[in-house]
Amino acid sequence: MTPRVSLALLVLALFFADQPSARAAAQMSNPVPGSTFSSSSASFNWTAGSATNYALLVGSSLYGHDIYSSGLINALSATVNNIPIDGRTIYVTLASNVSGSWTSNNYTYTAATSSATPTRAATPTPTPTPVPISTPGPAALDPLTMADVQTVINQAVTRAVQISSNSVIAVVDREGYVLGVWVVRGGAATQGELATAISKAGTAAYLSSNQNAFTSRTAGFIIQQHFPPGVKNTATGPLVGVGLSNLFISDVNHFKKTDMMYCPPPIPPAITPSPGTFGTPIVFTSLDGSPGGVPLYKNGLLLGGIGVTGDGTPQPPSSFVPAIGPLFIVPPCIIPAPVPGIARDENPFIYINGYDRDEDVALAGQKGFAPSSSITADNRLAGQL
Repeated sequence: MTPRVSLALLVLALFFADQPSARAAAQMSNPVPGSTFSSSSASFNWTAGSATNYALLVGSSLYGHDIYSSGLINALSATVNNIPIDGRTIYVTLASNVSGSWTSNNYTYTAATSSATPTRAATPTPTPTPVPISTPGPAALDPLTMADVQTVINQAVTRAVQISSNSVIAVVDREGYVLGVWVVRGGAATQGELATAISKAGTAAYLSSNQNAFTSRTAGFIIQQHFPPGVKNTATGPLVGVGLSNLFISDVNHFKKTDMMYCPPPIPPAITPSPGTFGTPIVFTSLDGSPGGVPLYKNGLLLGGIGVTGDGTPQPPSSFVPAIGPLFIVPPCIIPAPVPGIARDENPFIYINGYDRDEDVALAGQKGFAPSSSITADNRLAGQL
């Protein structure tokens, strides 16, 4: 099949399966969507729809909950305090549980803007009046838009057509929600390809920050038994073993769909689920140390990552099957039965030195969304080596 370079974002059915009708979901009635808040507090009210319970998330990015998370509730209203008053865009997600499946409606609002009121002089004596000096707050987060995701994937596809036509490309946001996937060869990606591309993107997004930019190659470099890799009789890498601390059976902070379904369910059910459990996990994803995952920045802020697989290196062993068996009781939303025979397209633990085609494609996608050179760690000494 001829690769399709002109990009209309492919959102696989994987990420939108079994969604209830939008008419059955709750709808926000107050404040009016698109309106501007009058203060740092807002009372939200919504219709019942056909849902049995709800979750309200308020954040600085799509599906974000850095400002407020209600957890699982049955009420049709919630009051949110401590909303920033800097004029930023506020993102509100109203999730509804309809017949056991979660769906969500997203809304945007504009935060109120604070203004200093001049103070009248206490006496008529003509003395200078102090001028209040405002201290800038944190920069408003400008999230990855659909157009941004299309641009990133289109740039990566253009490069992949030239050097690695079997590539599968994934983009996630900073919290690990999958925003888009593209299969350069056409058709559907295998489960192993999806898991590998998303894991690389998520690794770059999770390990990076506004102060330091990490790639999945960096992760592979610092988790080895010797540091630097390949130099014997040296100490272990500074994060040796981290690849085993976030496996595909993790119950929180996994790479996930945007369906807002919580997984695993709270135990016992009366406990409010953690915001980190919202979103059905992408099967077999975890931190990945193979090259091909790089972070995405916009206006100096970390917003997500892009991950690429398809060059065939490093290959996982033929016996690379998840050893969950009787050792773990894993909720079906994390690992559905039956367990497939192969979990990943590449081995996430083997360090690859030198040029890598997956990384080449990912860096092409990163163009225009790259970190500042001041927060990358290029050509640093390790133990004077």
